[in-house]
Amino acid sequence: MRRVTIALLVAAAAAFGAFASEPSSDVPALGSFHEVIFPIWHQAWPAKDVDLLVKYAPDVRAGVAAIAKAELPGMLRERRPAWDAGLAAFKEAAAEYDAAAAARDGQKLLAAAEKLHARYEGLVRVVRPAVKELDVFHAALYSLYHESLPKNDVKALCAAAPTLKERAAALAGAKLSQRQAPKQAAYDQARAGLVAAVDGLAKSCSAPKDDAVKAAFENVHTAYQSLDAIFQ
Repeated sequence: MRRVTIALLVAAAAAFGAFASEPSSDVPALGSFHEVIFPIWHQAWPAKDVDLLVKYAPDVRAGVAAIAKAELPGMLRERRPAWDAGLAAFKEAAAEYDAAAAARDGQKLLAAAEKLHARYEGLVRVVRPAVKELDVFHAALYSLYHESLPKNDVKALCAAAPTLKERAAALAGAKLSQRQAPKQAAYDQARAGLVAAVDGLAKSCSAPKDDAVKAAFENVHTAYQSLDAIFQ
């Protein structure tokens, strides 16, 4: 029993190490701001508690400053325009909140709190895709596209094909939120395209020729972008 337990722990540690080594789309400052926006939106705003909204003004200023200074993870480089636009709108809402709090203008403060929450949610959607399984797929794809492919490391591309195939298959079980439900048909079509592209990569790796493998991998990346674009 002890040997089995040790073996399971070793396997779990190895799996965790492999997962932890993959790039992350996390922006810690954005996550930390949830501790500020949650009581504003779920406590102070519904109760129209102006005093409590004013009390959170320094936390809003500090949180927004931290987010503005945050580094956007490399794997989100393609979302930089959306991040920059969302951040500008978020900072504008925060400035309105701060001014209303300083004036203790309840009506403007409530409106600013609502806008601040909406703009925060917009930033969250930039870094966290609507489908978590898509983020997991991208984590495997990112280093391959930006490191292995430029180095013409065909062996690495082929070695990753089973993982990409497994993660592409997992997208079939993903649940779209009610807000994203109208995109279901487009999602299903794009997901099928990604699965086909990954299958094409696996097939090219069965008798690998460098140019064919690289072309197949480019198809995978393009198919991923098409699927991701549905939620932008």
